[in-house]
Amino acid sequence: MLGRKLAGSASFVCFRCRLQLARAPNRSMFPAATSIVQSARPSFQRHINIHSGQGVPIAADKPGSDIDIEISDEPNPDPSAEQENDGASHDGGFGIIPKPSPTTRSPQNRTVYTSRGRLVSPEQEGLSVDILGKPGSAIILREKRALRKSRRHPTLSPNNDPTDGSVDPASLLSNEDTFATSDDILLNIHELKPNGTRILSDKDFNKLQDTLVQGFTNAQLVHYIGEYQRIRRLSQEDEHVSEVHPWVLEAQPWVPYVAGAGGAVEPLLQGYVTKVMTPKKRLAIRILRECWDVSNREVLDRDGYLEIRLRDAEFSLLTLGNRRWLEGTPRAILDRVKQVKLIRESRLVSIVGPKHAAESILDRIHDVLSKARTSDFPVDLVSPNPLELSILEEVGRMTNTLTRLDSSGNKVVVTWIHLAQRDENLENASETVFRFLRDAYGPKPRVSTALSVVPDHLVHRGRYLPMLNVAPKLPWEERFGKWERWTNAIPQSKAAYKEQTLEASIPADILAFDTVAENAIQPSEVPIGDGPGWSSALQTDTTAVFGHVVFARKSQHPPSPDPHLDPTSQLDTSFPRTFVPTLPALGCLNLPSNLREQGLWHTTTMIRFAPSPDMSPDLVISAPTLELRLDADHHEITGLTSLRAIKDTFRGDVLFPAAPVDVRLIQQRYLLLPGPSIERHVPAIVTFLTKSNLRPWEGKLNTPPVLLGIRLPRRILSSSQSDSIPATNPTPTAEESDDVELAYNLAAIEVHRTVTAEYEGLKLRYTSIQAGQRGGERSELSLEAVRIPEEEAAAALESEQAQAKLGEDLDRYQIVDEEMFRAQFESHSMSNTARRQRETTKPAELEEFLRVASSIVNERGWLRWHAKRS
Repeated sequence: MLGRKLAGSASFVCFRCRLQLARAPNRSMFPAATSIVQSARPSFQRHINIHSGQGVPIAADKPGSDIDIEISDEPNPDPSAEQENDGASHDGGFGIIPKPSPTTRSPQNRTVYTSRGRLVSPEQEGLSVDILGKPGSAIILREKRALRKSRRHPTLSPNNDPTDGSVDPASLLSNEDTFATSDDILLNIHELKPNGTRILSDKDFNKLQDTLVQGFTNAQLVHYIGEYQRIRRLSQEDEHVSEVHPWVLEAQPWVPYVAGAGGAVEPLLQGYVTKVMTPKKRLAIRILRECWDVSNREVLDRDGYLEIRLRDAEFSLLTLGNRRWLEGTPRAILDRVKQVKLIRESRLVSIVGPKHAAESILDRIHDVLSKARTSDFPVDLVSPNPLELSILEEVGRMTNTLTRLDSSGNKVVVTWIHLAQRDENLENASETVFRFLRDAYGPKPRVSTALSVVPDHLVHRGRYLPMLNVAPKLPWEERFGKWERWTNAIPQSKAAYKEQTLEASIPADILAFDTVAENAIQPSEVPIGDGPGWSSALQTDTTAVFGHVVFARKSQHPPSPDPHLDPTSQLDTSFPRTFVPTLPALGCLNLPSNLREQGLWHTTTMIRFAPSPDMSPDLVISAPTLELRLDADHHEITGLTSLRAIKDTFRGDVLFPAAPVDVRLIQQRYLLLPGPSIERHVPAIVTFLTKSNLRPWEGKLNTPPVLLGIRLPRRILSSSQSDSIPATNPTPTAEESDDVELAYNLAAIEVHRTVTAEYEGLKLRYTSIQAGQRGGERSELSLEAVRIPEEEAAAALESEQAQAKLGEDLDRYQIVDEEMFRAQFESHSMSNTARRQRETTKPAELEEFLRVASSIVNERGWLRWHAKRS
């Protein structure tokens, strides 16, 4: 091995080239020779020392001819050597040493050599080629061991201090043999922890990672991680640990999507480590993520996923209401979120998006679930029979609640999300579920029904025809059934159709109450001004609604598409039935004499109350149903119309299998309290309305769930139980009668928009009903057993013609005095109102009412139920 040190601009020339330049070919080659090139500087000379034990021979032509050469530029410490060289003969400026050193030994005698800090031993090996006509050989250096280096710096003493005042930098360094303590190393690592922020830019994050990798060893990084984990465990035992949400069964932190990530990587390290990363860099990443919780902003902005597993109840709440719990989340967050998955099988919520967006959605979920409330009530209060699970699931879906039975099956448990902005006085979700169930399956002691088929022989001749798309018109408890109408083939010829429909008329014996006898009102009882209070006699309203009577057959009798193959040949009246209203053809709905009094924007809000089950059973049975009616326009409640105490309700269904439609006859017997007298006689109604939020023009109908403190006269209650009920005020004053205090629950709210017209002297009413999720939305055409006076019909027709003419005149841009027009309109309205108050309502005769209703069913007038016949 050749080692050389050149000083200044001196050049190096090998020994063989020097001989050639000196033109000394006859000079024999020494086995070992040296040459010295004199330097231009007087204090240095270049020399070649030939000795044993220094240098490493590389190769030789034959054994014994190897040389160990070391070239150095050093001051010559021996002056005699310089004189000896000067006395030697020179040729061309080259000094030649005539003979080798007598102490030179062959490589076989050499034991070890040094090479690059290691000890090597020479061994002679033969070569398979010839060199200069002789068999070649080589010396192979076998490595023995590494050479131990002694790192010792020279100590400075007063004798060898530099006179120029300079200080050796090596003396200022601490002794490397004295290692730093482990506590100092841990503190040095910990001082690199960022303060004040845990989210770094990509550049700063990588710079901090490189500092840990280059400044500390693997053992030091591992030691820091172990000490940090030990201290954190001790601190968690001493400090208060944050409470985990009870509805979370399992939670996985947010992790980014990384294409080249390792196979099994901890969640905190995903997105930061790769397969090709060195172990030391992994240790640095662990310190940054696990110990210091430092994140890379570029990684956080990537798409990732976050998953939590919830309990059954809380997971079901999130699936209700078409994800309404997302409404409170800012739009900017929703735009960044890629997907929110709700997996029913595993009750897993998976959020896909950047970290800040995913955690915002998770915070929203926890905030919503923290507002969940749970309530229960006995099953006996809503239904005498056990409730099916499908019924509870349906009512829960409509009310956005989780409704189920408890473990005993005796209570209905309702869980819902309470809205903070909702008034506590208004009905909550649990009370809504109670109202829906009790109104559908609760006892109805004052309702009677009947069924009749016209003509009678069609009971055995007909088939069930499935009815499609009728669910929106039905109450909620009837929407998940399959309904069919009992019908018979309608003759194609008009003559046969007329002959068949002549005998189809509504039987008079189906009605439960006499319309004529109980519908007359004495003039003194007409509500004028404040009025005397509750009417002294019962009033009866009779209405015929046109539509289809449908039945829900059992599953063992499926409908057949072919009427000839239908095995059913007789009507089974034991099947559950309901009524679906229908309208005539659109071409014949042009009502000739419109009797609308307050315009199409006018609405009537009907609020129905049922006796509270918290009262005694006798009082619940004897108390009547209350029905409050309010008038409203397009922006406010205009006034209270009336309060009815309904004592009896009758529903009679008349089937016309050979006709296009059927008829449902509805009769109600009630006592009436006019609107101006409500505040005086029933002040609890006014208190109830004050706490309510009624805006029917905006579709908002929110009320308290109960109506308390209602005082009704004892005569309004059923006579069989009213005698055993104590009076509220045993000694009534002149203004108070023998009243009984009752409690009521809210039963239903409906908004009606009506248009009335005259049809063969009777009142024909078109009504659009919005009953919400409980009752659905439907439109009805009904005939009331009320005769319209000829003066009123003529005045209505004249008013309609005048308004049409006024509209035509306005279209021609004629100048109209607005004040005069307003005065004429107000006087006309006041005259109509006064006339209605003076006149007595004239009920129609029973035979007349049934005749007109039958003619509408059989299309004998101008109403047509099919578009082809209209």
